[in-house]
Amino acid sequence: QDSFLKEGQVVLDLGSAPGSWSQVARKILGPTGIIVATDILEMKQLPGVDFVQGDFLEDFAREEIALALGGKRADVLLSDMAPNMSGQKLIDQG
Repeated sequence: QDSFLKEGQVVLDLGSAPGSWSQVARKILGPTGIIVATDILEMKQLPGVDFVQGDFLEDFAREEIALALGGKRADVLLSDMAPNMSGQKLIDQG
């Protein structure tokens, strides 16, 4: 079975909270893979995942992400970002 995630890759997970995809990637990448996760929301620390809290569009967050990547380029960019729409009566279901 082919997978876009492979052992030893470098992965950048944008919009990572709560961390589900980072956990999946950690299992697949093995001990040599690198995962840098970032989100504007807090995320629980996950073993083997470097987390940067901040907006990746802002200089500070981009610099922290670059430091966490240690000069490496990401092989894979993960993102399942969506706007936080909770509390919007026109679009909330329930």
